[in-house]
Amino acid sequence: MKTLRHYPKPAPNIKGKKLETPVQWFGDWTPVWPNAVQNLAKQKPSKFQDNDSGLEDVANIGLSIHDIEFRARHTPRYFNESFDDLIEYLVMGIDTSANPEMLIVRALVGWLSSQKLNTFKHLTGTEDTPEGCLALLAQRRTTFSTVFTIICRKADITCVQVGGMCKALGRYQPGHTNMTDLACLWNAIYIEKQWYIIHPIWMCKAFVGAKSNGWFKIVEKSQVLTNFNKYAFTEYYVMTDPEEFKYTCFPFDPQWQLQKTPISRQEFLEQPFLLPPFFGLGLELKSKHSCVLDVNNGKTLIEVEAKARNSNLLHLWYELSFGNNIALLNESDREFVEPQVLPRHVRMVRFANKWNFDIHLPVEGVYKFAIFAGPNQNPLVRVCEFLLKCLTRKPSCLPLRIDPGFIGFGPNISSERVGLVIPLKRRGEIYVKKDDVFNAKFLIDGNIADKIEVKATFYPSGFAGSRTEKVSCELNRKQREVSVTTTVPKDGEYILTMWTASNFEQRKRQGYQPVCHYLLTSYISPVQESPRQRHQRRKLQVAMEAEDMNGMEGAIQQCIKEGIDPEDDELQYTKLKCQILKARKDIHDCILRKNLDITLQTLKFIRQSKLTKVLCQEIVTLVKLKEGQDYGQVGSDWEETESEYSLQYSLNSLQGWKTN
Repeated sequence: MKTLRHYPKPAPNIKGKKLETPVQWFGDWTPVWPNAVQNLAKQKPSKFQDNDSGLEDVANIGLSIHDIEFRARHTPRYFNESFDDLIEYLVMGIDTSANPEMLIVRALVGWLSSQKLNTFKHLTGTEDTPEGCLALLAQRRTTFSTVFTIICRKADITCVQVGGMCKALGRYQPGHTNMTDLACLWNAIYIEKQWYIIHPIWMCKAFVGAKSNGWFKIVEKSQVLTNFNKYAFTEYYVMTDPEEFKYTCFPFDPQWQLQKTPISRQEFLEQPFLLPPFFGLGLELKSKHSCVLDVNNGKTLIEVEAKARNSNLLHLWYELSFGNNIALLNESDREFVEPQVLPRHVRMVRFANKWNFDIHLPVEGVYKFAIFAGPNQNPLVRVCEFLLKCLTRKPSCLPLRIDPGFIGFGPNISSERVGLVIPLKRRGEIYVKKDDVFNAKFLIDGNIADKIEVKATFYPSGFAGSRTEKVSCELNRKQREVSVTTTVPKDGEYILTMWTASNFEQRKRQGYQPVCHYLLTSYISPVQESPRQRHQRRKLQVAMEAEDMNGMEGAIQQCIKEGIDPEDDELQYTKLKCQILKARKDIHDCILRKNLDITLQTLKFIRQSKLTKVLCQEIVTLVKLKEGQDYGQVGSDWEETESEYSLQYSLNSLQGWKTN
């Protein structure tokens, strides 16, 4: 039976989140790829001869979730002969914990998700034993949800089977309204006096592949990765937050949404198609909440925001595809929707923890737009999809001259990784007009300031050929700053690209690599400023160029007084420049005065600023100075520490200090 008469009535989960401590934000949302290496050692407990021997070997007071799941995933097969033996083994030692019901569920989940069903295909299917249930599952005569219901009730866990429809990974397409072939079963469990959602088949199997509409791994063009179902424990579907679960599954009985305000079937079909990694990465959709976007005049905007603490670790990317038959288009239209051209109709603009996907559609028709994301040096996976219905094309819709790829426009993790750590211009798309002077600056990581090579290119977008404009790139290694300056020759759209090489040898061997693009355009609305604001901004720029700390501080106050946003890029960059000048002045005083208290205060000031990477050599200087002051070894001939000391060494030295 799907439910039992004596079960509590479904009610919203007032806690909202899972009972246990949440996993790392990117810890388990990526499915197991075919070439994944399992690092978990396979430890098997010895078989026992009776109910007492052997069980004592695995009993452990104060078992953690990791202990419970490890034991469950490596359950010897002979325990599958009896529900009593299996449950007794899985729950051993759990009854002494603070949340025994939750740990029992984790044990059951760990056992079910680790079973290799092919080994049970030849057995007789029956619901009387665990292996009989697994045989039914292997023979496709039952469902994961039914097996999970049976084993939960055997373990005295209240479990209900919920029926509904789902936006199944690999089968659903944004805009689909006929969901009759997407019926689905999942479960709700009642533990710790709360109802929680569990989706057994999705917690046990992840759909992956180069062409799937769910999980997506980016592969090289020369590689072939076909669609397949891969067994993989997926943490997300164990006690899923109902507020997130509503984007993929809709129960026929609305009360099993476990929300105070259930959504309707129509709302479920119309809401955006957001996949689990979208929530696992802490992303939020800021633009229209719909899976189908009607596009007038060929332009639409999709905005995604990440949590501030995660944004500097993320890569985002996109895929735009044309849904109509290209062969039916005339030749002049066809060239604008070719697969190699379509990505260049999207401007992925980064600003701090926000990504704007500015999409320009050159031909009427239906398009599909997908966004991919992932932590640095991890596979990018599909996180959301949209259907775009272009009713009228954008006039004179020229593609970008280049495809910036996951670098996009604006400072990002790629520029930070090579040492360009603090930008003057944080926004990737900037308004310019004819004869404007554009200046982009970056502070450089102090550990590589003596080695990095930087150059810049500036060219019009949308023009064929290799035409470029004049651009100046100056690298001040002493001040650890790179400055790029160019003059806009006329109104239009331009791309400024910064290229780096880590040293002279890399430049000779591999050449420069692009790390940051800026899109300069006169086709967007400018920020309106009063004459007094523009005057104060010019005074700020003069003071910053002269490195006049007092002048910069005064100019910042005047800019704020005139109504310029305190979070303005130039104001924020100038504040950091002031902090650098102050830190270097204080370090000079420390060397002259040899005062331990002043040295510790200066270290504390630098550590609490955003300049740790820029001032890493200064940190090493203070570390050595402090050590000398502790032992009375600092003399008049003491010299500043050279740069061979790494930032990691200096930070490790600082961690043990206790300063007031």
